[in-house]
Amino acid sequence: MMSSVLLDTSFLIRLLKKDDELHNNAYQYYRYFLEKGFVLKVSTISIAEYCVRGEIDELPLRSLQILPFNIDHAK
Repeated sequence: MMSSVLLDTSFLIRLLKKDDELHNNAYQYYRYFLEKGFVLKVSTISIAEYCVRGEIDELPLRSLQILPFNIDHAK
């Protein structure tokens, strides 16, 4: 069984905003997860929240498994 991590919006912001005081922490966790073979997951909700101030092409989508969220999931 592979381990996985669900990344939230604040993690993505800190990972991608290099002047954030916790950028290095987020980056080191990100590298650790990739090196150890974790499956990195992100919800469409987190992507939408990030895109309020950021751009989707800034996200490392190639290394992320996108989890859908629709009305059936909300129920």
